Parts: sequence; C-alpha cells; structure tokens
Amino acid sequence: AADSHHAIEDVLDIEGIIGLAPQAALRVYEGPNTDTGIYDPYRAIVNDPTRSGLISTSWGMCEQEAGPTPAAESTLFQQAAAQGQTVFGAAGDAGSLDCPDAPFKQVLAVDDPASQPYVTSVGGTDLLLTPTQTETVWNDTDGAGGGGISTLWPMPPWQAGPGVVEGASSGAPCGAPGGSLCREVPDVAASAAPSDGYVIFFAGSWQTVGGTSAGPPLWAALTALANQRCGTTLGFLSPALYQIAAAGPGALTDVVSGNNDAGNIGRYFAGFGFDMASGLGTPVASG
Repeated sequence: AADSHHAIEDVLDIEGIIGLAPQAALRVYEGPNTDTGIYDPYRAIVNDPTRSGLISTSWGMCEQEAGPTPAAESTLFQQAAAQGQTVFGAAGDAGSLDCPDAPFKQVLAVDDPASQPYVTSVGGTDLLLTPTQTETVWNDTDGAGGGGISTLWPMPPWQAGPGVVEGASSGAPCGAPGGSLCREVPDVAASAAPSDGYVIFFAGSWQTVGGTSAGPPLWAALTALANQRCGTTLGFLSPALYQIAAAGPGALTDVVSGNNDAGNIGRYFAGFGFDMASGLGTPVASG
C-alpha cells in the first residue's frame, strides 16, 4: 500500500474476513491505484492456478472516469463466473453522485467494478442495535452508500425480475436498445456508516472505520461459511440472491427507509423489495 489510507483499506478487508471466517485462507493482491493499473491485479487473481472461490474488492472508480478499463475487466469477471468464483465489489461512498471531479461531479454515477454484471455489488446501510435494531440507508456527513444506474451495462436477465423494475429504472444511461433497461446497483448491502462502524486493529491501535469497503469482505466471509456448510462453492451469486429475495424473507433484511441522494436530486430512495439505495437488503447470516 502506498500510504496509510490504502493500508487501512487492506487491513479492513483482511480483518473483516478473518473476524467472521477465521479459518479462511487469504491471498492479498495489491496494485496501482489507477483506472488502468487495477486491471493487472484482477487478471492475476482470476488466473491464479491456486485461485480462491471468493474475491472481495473494495476498489472503485466512477464509470465516467474509468476509461477503457471496465471493458477489459468484464472479460475477467465473466471468466471468474465461469470458473465458479464469487466476486463482491463495493458500491462506493458518495451516494448517487459517485464521480468526485468536474465535469461529472453533479452527474448521477455508479462505481466500476461494482456495476459489472458479473460482480455482486454491495451498498451501505446505517445499522443501529440499541435501544432497538433499526437499519436505514447510509447517508450522513461521512458519505452515503453508492447506487444507481450503469452507463455501461444493460440489465442482465437475472436482475429483470418482479420488484426490480420501478419508476427510476431506465434504458437511457447505457443506451439499451429496444426498450430494454440498464444494470442497476447495488445488488445487496451491508452496514457501512462510520459512526457505528467496524473495529479493526491498525498502526498499533484499535480504530472504528466504515464505508461500503467493509461490505465485500463481510459478504465474502459469510459466503465462505455457506460454502463450508454446503460442501460446495456457490460461485457467481447474484442470480441466486435475486431468486432468494423473490422467494420471501429469511435470508435478507429488506431496508425500507432512507436514501442515498447525495445532491438533492431525488435519487435514490429505499422501499419495499429491491431499490437502488440498498439493493435486495442486508444478509441474515443464519438464513
């Protein structure tokens, strides 16, 4: 890692996994923090002959600034799915406006690679456990859970089920043909608000951190436990998650309040079922 910010991201990912799945074997990959430099680590991960069944990535860049990299990544993530690997990606910490720089700063945007069709995108919530358990979409002075409509990818068939398509759905951002729609993210969510975040040990002390970066390792750890219990590798998980959500409660908590509106533009609000603020919801580990 080049600096303390990136180092703490590494530690959050590693400790997030081993805290929930302490017997999991980990392999950590690092690469340049650029739109083009990130391709090589992903290629190394997918082509590693000792490859893991699970990939957790918290890196992200808004689609409008990612250049040609998403198209190259897409081939790798399709390969990962074909190899039975599960990939989780963080949806970003800037809500519905994911690009930090002009001219896209006030433009609706989502994160690559979380928006990739063969990546399961993880958004963010604010989970309070006392005095009673409540969960809303993360949106405060520290940031907001990423989500929205991809400008690059059409909606994959497994996402176009009942309850997903709603008033904000559109085929315009990605130029989808023939009245079809664009990919929507996040697929799922996890607790992300730094105000009640994850406790990690970093640089000699215990610290509490947050952000959607914590979501992929949490989901990866839970999926590792599911793999262990089932005696198999679940592989590309998104289609199954949408089927599970459609079947009814038990494995996911539906987050129905809050929004990830980062610029007073009215996008996007949580509601019953899938939404572009919290996806299908957060995991119920026992389910």
